[in-house]
Amino acid sequence: MTRRKKNKNKPDAIDKLQELSGIALGQFVYCHRYPDKLLARGYIINLYKTESEEFACLVDEITGQYRITLLEDIIADPSRKHIVSANLKISSNIKKVERAREKKKEKKRKR
Repeated sequence: MTRRKKNKNKPDAIDKLQELSGIALGQFVYCHRYPDKLLARGYIINLYKTESEEFACLVDEITGQYRITLLEDIIADPSRKHIVSANLKISSNIKKVERAREKKKEKKRKR
């Protein structure tokens, strides 16, 4: 006879802030990430508020990593320069990955 799985009581989902200072979850933003102030863009996945600062966590499309930014560093109206810069960084990263794959294939062919 097989054993039954126990029904574990899952804790309630942590209450996430849905909106903070006019910024909402799921919003696509351009920003300067914290603390190095480099350009980032992506969708907001979490909002945090401390006694002194307000933060947003996003998945950066440029690096492909989770990043955090101050809400005051979010660019409300990104200029053409911001958009072009982000697009160039993304295409550069894609080309880097492609070159690395080609090198790996060449090494396998030589064996």
